[in-house]
Amino acid sequence: MTPTHLNSTAPAPVSGLSERWMFRFGFFAQHGLPGFWKNSPEWVAAFKALPFGRRMTVQFNWLAALFGVFYLFAKGLWRKAVAFIALGVTYGVVATFGDTPEWVDRGVAIGLLAFCATRANVYVYEKKVLGKHTWSL
Repeated sequence: MTPTHLNSTAPAPVSGLSERWMFRFGFFAQHGLPGFWKNSPEWVAAFKALPFGRRMTVQFNWLAALFGVFYLFAKGLWRKAVAFIALGVTYGVVATFGDTPEWVDRGVAIGLLAFCATRANVYVYEKKVLGKHTWSL
């Protein structure tokens, strides 16, 4: 028996989504998910063919940028939220003992929020459609 969070067979139909989420999920279903380090040439071509507003819809989530881990908790992605918190606490401990400058601390915090904002749509798709709910970021 396979746990449900590791079941990545056929995508499950999702209902009750807003037009924005339907567009995101449709794009991901048709072109695949963006890679962590690098995207496939097909994905990049499809992404560049979109107008700027639609690209932002696919790639960036403003609510995740503003609320960070609270947004992930609200979407039911508690494992991802805890992983982000652990990453932030780890950096905080290292920064405290390393006595890093304040501008570096702010940069890391903004970077973590930007990373959360650019991956949040992928995380929601993985959970709702693919049934994946893992600890990995």
